[in-house]
Amino acid sequence: MAPRVHYSRQDALDALRNAGLSRGDTVFVTTGLGMLGIAEGVESAEALNRFFLESLQEVLGDRGTILVPTYSYTFGSSTLSDPACFDPATTPAAIGPFPEFFRQQPGVVRSCDPMVSVSGLGPACAVLFHALPPTSYGADSLFARLAQTDAKCCSIGLGPNWTPFIHHADWLRQVPFRYDKLFYGLLTTAEASVPTTWNYSVRTPGDASWANAHALGRMAVDAAIWRHAPLGRARVYVCGYREYFEFAVRAMQENPWLLASGPPCDVLLEERKRVGQACQEIDWPANASPAEMVASLAPLPRHPLSAAMRVALRALSSQIPLRIHDFPSGTHAFDWIIPECWTPRSATVTAPGGRVLLSTELGNVQPSFHSMPFSGQVSRERLLRNLHTAPALPDALPYRSIRGVRDWGLCCTENAKSLLVEDSYQVAIDTAYSYDHLPVGELTVTGSSSRTVLVCVFLEDAFQANAHLSGVVAGIELFRALLSQPAPRLTVRLLILPGPEGLAAWLARHEAEMSQVWGALVLCMLARSHPFLLDQSHLVGESDFAGCCHALLQEQGAVHTTTGRFDWLPSGGNRQGVPLKTRCRFPVVTIARTLPATDPGFPFHEFATDQDSVERCDWAALRDACQRVETLVMQLAHSSCSIRDLATSPGKR
Repeated sequence: MAPRVHYSRQDALDALRNAGLSRGDTVFVTTGLGMLGIAEGVESAEALNRFFLESLQEVLGDRGTILVPTYSYTFGSSTLSDPACFDPATTPAAIGPFPEFFRQQPGVVRSCDPMVSVSGLGPACAVLFHALPPTSYGADSLFARLAQTDAKCCSIGLGPNWTPFIHHADWLRQVPFRYDKLFYGLLTTAEASVPTTWNYSVRTPGDASWANAHALGRMAVDAAIWRHAPLGRARVYVCGYREYFEFAVRAMQENPWLLASGPPCDVLLEERKRVGQACQEIDWPANASPAEMVASLAPLPRHPLSAAMRVALRALSSQIPLRIHDFPSGTHAFDWIIPECWTPRSATVTAPGGRVLLSTELGNVQPSFHSMPFSGQVSRERLLRNLHTAPALPDALPYRSIRGVRDWGLCCTENAKSLLVEDSYQVAIDTAYSYDHLPVGELTVTGSSSRTVLVCVFLEDAFQANAHLSGVVAGIELFRALLSQPAPRLTVRLLILPGPEGLAAWLARHEAEMSQVWGALVLCMLARSHPFLLDQSHLVGESDFAGCCHALLQEQGAVHTTTGRFDWLPSGGNRQGVPLKTRCRFPVVTIARTLPATDPGFPFHEFATDQDSVERCDWAALRDACQRVETLVMQLAHSSCSIRDLATSPGKR
């Protein structure tokens, strides 16, 4: 028999009931009303939407609750300089006519999710929508809460493939083709529009990762989880939300790609092919000198998840036996979410008439680190807001990071900035984001005690030499010495980090060992002949570790001190996570060679610019710093963790 093209109000009521809805139910409704045919007595889209709302209300009664997806994806296009605003009361739904009609009805409330909000009508909304965390698909999200209830799924006209919890199941199973990412925008509350970060799970680029629940839907029909009843020329499908969810999660144990188009692939390999990263390997002799190491590493674009970062760590592994840890994009680490790999390609600023004023080819501009791609005409005022220079060094190209901020940005020389006198410009920034793994290098010299001194060095900051590479090679020299001597009393652990997110990731994975850490020593900026600086970067109460470091460094010569000038434990912006600072219960002390903190050029004149070059490195100062660091750490490692014990430390000179 051919399906009926026309259907009545009674047909709709019978179909909803026969498929499994009853009074008092909480039901998540998805709709494709145009697939059903023609509803009798209905002459407009508005009337059709009302027809089904009233039908659902009649079947469910006053104690029932209707939930409808009113996804807007508002924060997807938001940037810091041009933030998108999600207002639950006014932001339109972006997924069809019935959701937009439903959210505007009297009594309907909406979840405060700037990406995939859900609107509801009925008593269950008060509990389901209360104090939702800032995540669309993570723990305690609305989709997670529904899996703990007796709610039902109802698909009207769409078939059994429309699966509300699809990406929560993906999140729970940690599928290889999706990962968490932070977005930014304004969230309107009753009081004001509040700047907000939001955690949303995104798919990796490529056709294989597109969401597709058709196979799961067919499996659920075969397993009699979905019930259905005919309506017009289509069907109404109903199932228990929790039953369907648990069925899906079990099925995903055998096939993690069940909810994607597929076919399964090596996502990491495909992403690296797509972005096209390439970096030539470094070949060093077994005992490369600090100058050799810095000269080879400085030209590399050592962005945290880049091919250059991996090449640099492999080269350093040829000098000491490093263990490399990998942390995939999307990994949660306290209040950090490990970001994507960022690949810069080009940037240009063109004046009216087509004259190129700034470009990467001319060498007077580069994208700010982690800048989003951008193409468009902007006013001079807007351009200058997103432009960074180093005013004290007019010819220097600054290195400015905007990690953790969704926006576009440019770095140019102060001299080039003076060319910008027109009212508007065409800006083109070509950068790419890709799923990848963040590498962290580790080497542990185990002592007779589990009490640990962390030595942290940072390999990031593309193209610069003194800022961090001097600390890296000082760490290599230190551990060469430690490996050549009898085991110390304390355990000493070197971490070669691609940035603060690497420190957060490593500490999160080793949180159980944090109580054994006496203190962390950060080495940086050692290739200048400036005085030694000891910065008490992060202290928890009284710090015997900081006192020991100060006493030992003072013993070797004059040292100036500061507190909190360098923050190695910044927030990553993930409001779901506990701030790293509150979980890091040990002091962090920085040793560097800098100008006095009162000097306008602090920490050193070329800091964070392309003028921090290999040619400006003072190798004698670096050798001296390496020797002093070795002396300091040897004394710490052989002490019993107090200033008093250092007087008889076997490592004291």
